[in-house]
Amino acid sequence: MLDGKVNTGYKGHDQFSRMGSYLQQKFPIYKAGDDKDKPTGGTRVLLYQLVRKEEGGFKFNRVRFYDTL
Repeated sequence: MLDGKVNTGYKGHDQFSRMGSYLQQKFPIYKAGDDKDKPTGGTRVLLYQLVRKEEGGFKFNRVRFYDTL
């Protein structure tokens, strides 16, 4: 679930890959007025790590995120 700054400019088109022990999510950032096929805000990258939950099972914790131009 995306929130706050992470959600700003999000309109899908996610790409997922493994980066070492992390799950990496990338998506284009849309600015107000951008066409659906022409985002101009760069790319947002999120890194997640798989952790064990206390009550059993696993979940992804977001470790960090950053924007690239």
